[in-house]
Amino acid sequence: MVKTIREIAKSVNRSESTIRRELKRNQDEKGGYRAEIAISKSAVRAKKSAQNARQVSEKKWEFISPFALPKKA
Repeated sequence: MVKTIREIAKSVNRSESTIRRELKRNQDEKGGYRAEIAISKSAVRAKKSAQNARQVSEKKWEFISPFALPKKA
């Protein structure tokens, strides 16, 4: 049974744009959607995001460090 994006969005209580983004982001080589591929791609994105979050440029660190570290007495 094929469902429309609107039907899927309604059944999972999400917006249509969220469903469209999920389908587009997690397509396989043939343009189809498979949950296994979506989970795998999600894990890769999460790991990459965590790695990027840890990287702070020297300039940014100079700005945030007074707020991030307690001052020594």
